[in-house]
Amino acid sequence: MLFAFLLTGWSLHAQQNRQPFLYKVSGKGLKEASYLFGTYHLLGNSYLDAFPSVMRAFKESKGVVIEVRLSQADPYRLAPLMLMHDNSLSAMLDTAVYEALSNDLHRFYGIRLQELDQMKPAMVSTMLMAAYAREWDSTVNQFKGKEIDAWFELMADSLKKPVTALESVDDQLKLLFLDTEESKQAQDLIMLSRNINRYGDNFRKMIHAYYVADLDSLWAGVQDEVRDSMPMDAARIMLDDRNNAWMQQLPALMRGSSQFVAVGAAHLAGPSGLVAALRRQGYAVEPMRGQDAQLQK
Repeated sequence: MLFAFLLTGWSLHAQQNRQPFLYKVSGKGLKEASYLFGTYHLLGNSYLDAFPSVMRAFKESKGVVIEVRLSQADPYRLAPLMLMHDNSLSAMLDTAVYEALSNDLHRFYGIRLQELDQMKPAMVSTMLMAAYAREWDSTVNQFKGKEIDAWFELMADSLKKPVTALESVDDQLKLLFLDTEESKQAQDLIMLSRNINRYGDNFRKMIHAYYVADLDSLWAGVQDEVRDSMPMDAARIMLDDRNNAWMQQLPALMRGSSQFVAVGAAHLAGPSGLVAALRRQGYAVEPMRGQDAQLQK
């Protein structure tokens, strides 16, 4: 679940040296440059105020590429998919874990786990990780506005830019709630409850890497998370398989016209990440660091 919320900043030092997670893609016959921007899904769009380079890249690009069209999600159709029909959380979790999770839900949301007893464990994990992330990263709450991924979609529509979704809402629902057995989801929820301090420590490391746009350190944090708490097959499905599928779409989109590609920052990092994958195909992928001070003058 950490991957679902990557990432934002933490320390004062990181805030003073903040850099955009932005890359320029050119070469290999592209008529115009395209851009990769790594997002953190809980971040408000006011975060972008410090980065005119990101806004310039967004405005210059003729199309926008995002993970999923959030505006097309139908809560009335999706809600039943998040419920268990033949099981309950109270039957799957021991008393100590159940009470600990219930107390955290009450602290963050004012509800008890009993009210969500038929909810799939992955949904409870998602709710709690969103709340833990805001607690571990006190600065995220200072950035106001719409969540950044949804804001890029909204702005693209308002500017009449073509929007391409790399996945459908059904794809992401299947990945998070349907492909993994409920018993395995419960095991992951138990692990979250019992190892919350370790999750927080690793999250803060990845947070710092995001703020200073350090791709290598971000990947090191992802590897630590996989080693400590995430099965290799889950990491492959969440990152490698999706990155490979996206790479079947991105080159053609960029050949057609310049694109602003905004996806979770973890998808840019590592051997299967979009930065490395595009470089292997012969594109020049350059980090855009140190430009914002000049643009703000």
